[in-house]
This record gives sequence, structure tokens and C-alpha cells, in this order.
Amino acid sequence: MNEGEFIRKIHAKIPRPPRDEDIWKVQDRSKGGIADCFYFSETGQLMVIEYKFLQAPPLRQATPKLSGMQRVWLRRRAEQGFWTVVVVGTKTKCAIINSPDVWEKPIKAKEFMYDRADVVRLVQTWLERGEFVRSCST
Repeated sequence: MNEGEFIRKIHAKIPRPPRDEDIWKVQDRSKGGIADCFYFSETGQLMVIEYKFLQAPPLRQATPKLSGMQRVWLRRRAEQGFWTVVVVGTKTKCAIINSPDVWEKPIKAKEFMYDRADVVRLVQTWLERGEFVRSCST
């Protein structure tokens, strides 16, 4: 599995929003640094998610491999008041991080506590209500 497959698996589980344009998977190689996906809520709010994929959960910690441009772009969106999230996923577990101060540092293995279903719920709740809810299914 790779990052693209990981994102497709998450999007495949999201019940279709009322409008397909509410989910935008960015495919722009000419403008590096833009987040992977934009999600527009029913309440008109925007959440951006940068996905990173690791082949296996870290034994101790892992640092998301964000490029310099990604760090700047994501931090600016967060400072502008947009919900800005980095999801670091593996085949079995994910870490959901919504703070630039956290995603720029190593993430402890215990933070990989979420399942893909939790990421799906996070996105679905955002689309329906414009609320950021991190829930853990375990």
C-alpha cells in the first residue's frame, strides 16, 4: 500500500456527500506544498488534511515527512483559522494531529491509536456538521 491507496480507501468508506465537490483530492505536481485533500462542510467551513503513509507503525516514534513548503503552507492555513490536520497512517493504525507544533516533531508510537474508520468518521462528521471530532474506536 502507498499514500494514494491509503487515501482512496478512506474516501471509499465515506458516504457520498450531497455534492461531490465537497471532497477535493488535490493532484497538483506544479505547486508543491499544498495539502492532499480539501473537505468542505455543509456549514461552509474548510478542513485540509495532509496524509502521510508509513509501511508499519513506529516502534518508538516517527516524524511526518513534510517538506519545507508543506510545513509553511499547513502552518499558514492553521494560522488563518482553517482546520488543518496531518494524518499519518499505516496499514493498521493512524495518528491524527491538528497542531503545527506537534506535527513538526516526532510522534510517539502510542499516538498511533486510531483506525482508518476513525479517520473516516472524522471526515464524515466534518462534512455533515463542520465539527472536528477525534474519536477512537478501540
